[in-house]
Amino acid sequence: LFPSLHDYPLFFGLSLVSSLLLGVYINLRDKNRLRRQTYKKIHDLFQV
Repeated sequence: LFPSLHDYPLFFGLSLVSSLLLGVYINLRDKNRLRRQTYKKIHDLFQV
């Protein structure tokens, strides 16, 4: 069940990569939300 010492670098690398991907995904998602909010604000400004 526990990774042997031999498998540790691989296990560490996988967890590192997955955390990196998760960080990138969250960052992109937040950026998209921010962009949508900005578009909405601009749209509201021009509609008035």
